[in-house]
Amino acid sequence: MAQTETLIGVIGAGVMGQGVSFQLAKFDYNVILVDVSEEKLAAAKQGIINISRLDRIMIGQKRSPEAKQNAPLDKIRFTTNIEDVHQAGLIIENVPEKQDIKLKVYEQLKEIVQEEAVVAVNTSATPITRLSTVMKVPENVLGIHFVNPVHLMPTVEMVKGFFTNEKTIERANSFLSSMGMKGVLVNDSPGFVSNRVMLMYLNEAIFCVQEGVGTAADVDEIFRGCLSHKMGPLETTDLIGLDTILYSLEVLYQEFMDDKYRPAFLLRQMVSAGLLGVKSGMGFYKYR
Repeated sequence: MAQTETLIGVIGAGVMGQGVSFQLAKFDYNVILVDVSEEKLAAAKQGIINISRLDRIMIGQKRSPEAKQNAPLDKIRFTTNIEDVHQAGLIIENVPEKQDIKLKVYEQLKEIVQEEAVVAVNTSATPITRLSTVMKVPENVLGIHFVNPVHLMPTVEMVKGFFTNEKTIERANSFLSSMGMKGVLVNDSPGFVSNRVMLMYLNEAIFCVQEGVGTAADVDEIFRGCLSHKMGPLETTDLIGLDTILYSLEVLYQEFMDDKYRPAFLLRQMVSAGLLGVKSGMGFYKYR
């Protein structure tokens, strides 16, 4: 790893930004975590503390020997100033799955990041090539799709954009390896592989609840008991966040112009009502 890559900028302090920051700090990286308000950063700090507490529970299970027992918050700097990531050798972007928001962030990053810095797009559905063309060095942009919870998922989907070069892929692989993780390289396409497939069955499960075919508990029990899934699709939707699922489906719907990606009305309705899943305390299940 290049020396500058020991300092990593994380843009977006939501659920994924918190998970990524915790994982980085646990492996002794210095992190600059950026979001738009002090309120969001305060919530992120508490979220990272909660992840750390849960991680301690996992000590008796198989864990990478290089990992620290805790991710000290003093490894993470919280800021509302995106220009603070200027010295970072790696930027990981986690802002919401809204292309207008993402494009504004990349317009800012274009003027901030060092020419040699790698920019990793942690996205569920947004095409990597489209974002990379905003940057001065599009060859240094790739997708690194972390899965929630980040510290428990050792494999990530790594996405090669049209311009991404081999050196960038090598640097990304080295970075992941330093945390005991690995990437599976795929080519750029909306939703890539994991979400292009997963979002469809999550959405269809929501349609089943919407149409009264079964309750959320019924649907999840079938997936766990009959199909050997560790989590049911509605539990998964709650964990990821209903808003994230909706925004990602909207990207696929717009990109492919195919009705099979049309979000269920119930999903739209629940997001409008603020029922976002675990992070709001209520989704298909109650958490508080």
